[in-house]
Amino acid sequence: MWTLHWQDMQPFDPEQEHLALRREAASQLSWRGGTLLAWCLWLLGSWMMTLGHGAAWAVRAMMLLVMVGLLLLWPALRLSQDRWASQSRTMMLLSGRSGPISVLMDWLGLALIAQAVVWSFKITANWTVHQTLWIDAAVLSWSLLAAALVAWGVQWRGNIPRAVAMLLCVGLFWGEPLVYSLMTPRLADSPPWRMRISPLQTIWHLSEPGGLWSVEPWHTQVLAVAVAAVVAWVLVLIMSRQPSQAA
Repeated sequence: MWTLHWQDMQPFDPEQEHLALRREAASQLSWRGGTLLAWCLWLLGSWMMTLGHGAAWAVRAMMLLVMVGLLLLWPALRLSQDRWASQSRTMMLLSGRSGPISVLMDWLGLALIAQAVVWSFKITANWTVHQTLWIDAAVLSWSLLAAALVAWGVQWRGNIPRAVAMLLCVGLFWGEPLVYSLMTPRLADSPPWRMRISPLQTIWHLSEPGGLWSVEPWHTQVLAVAVAAVVAWVLVLIMSRQPSQAA
């Protein structure tokens, strides 16, 4: 539903609109640069936390910390920003259409930097190319799905939808392990639980030392999440064409 704001009653000034767009573009560039710097610092800090442990454990722990950054820390930071909630004509345009695209660009920058971590382990952890590709696919798939949740959340001006988006990201990462921990006593005589939503188990097993890893059955989870991420983004982009949300 459209909401009338006092800014909409002002006469349209193309020059002012152009200046506003330029200022917002500069602001986005500065924001994205700060986000990427924070991401690099998180990866550096994660690497330092894993020093002094066994090589195999350190590599797997590092990959899990990469997922923590992509699925929890970045969404929390991105959803806490109010820059897309402005009620001006320019900001309504950005929040309605460029908002999700901006989130996608943020995700692309984070994902490209993460490649340096994933592919460096091909050498240091003796991963095969096949193993590295599947680990990379898992990182990209789950993080792209989380980015879709963030892109949905930033389209809303209200805090509740943004909080819901953050809770969905938390549930994506921790929901299944929490359920598993609560049900462990009841599953003592059942077949081992294979997580299908959370990336924890998939990343942990795919990042085993090169000679011990197996793509089965984890590739099905990776492919399913990749499809879910694409579908989620299609829905988010369709929704972004609707009038800006006021709730």
